[in-house]
Formats: sequence, structure tokens, C-alpha cells
Amino acid sequence: MGGIPSNGVRMRQQKLAGYSPGCPDLYIYEARPPYHGLMIEMKVADRRKGRLSNSQARWLRELNERGYCARVAWGRWHAKEIIDWYFDIDTSDAS
Repeated sequence: MGGIPSNGVRMRQQKLAGYSPGCPDLYIYEARPPYHGLMIEMKVADRRKGRLSNSQARWLRELNERGYCARVAWGRWHAKEIIDWYFDIDTSDAS
């Protein structure tokens, strides 16, 4: 599991390291068929305050098209629900 910190100093370091704007905040590399991994864009629970940027929406769309499970979490409890759901995916039939 990994995450992208989003404060001013880290953002400069990320830019120098080649990160793109809109990259999801949280990523879990554990594959759960049919997905290659889970990517979560974190937003504040109040949907009137947290909005997806165009680059964030594009990242999520492209990750989903490439076989990842990419979601928006509206607060930490929603993120927990998404993660719990992801790890409850039945992989017993996957080969």
C-alpha cells in the first residue's frame, strides 16, 4: 500500500520525480481479479467542498479502463468501505 502526500514541499519533490497531477492519493498493489489493484482519490466527506479536478477524473477513468479499480472516497470512512469491499472480492475462481 502506498500514498501520495499532498503538501507544498512534497508536491515540489513529486514534480521533480515525475509524478503527474491528478494521480490518486492512495494505491494498493494487491491484485483482486478482475482488478490489477485499487486506487483511491481522497476527498473531504462534505461533497460541496471536495471536487474532482479534470486531471483527477481523467486519471480515474484511464485507470479503470486499464483494469484497475479506481474510486473516489468521500472521507476516511468511505475509503475504509471501499477497501473492505475490495478485499472481500471472491478470488477463489481466479486462476
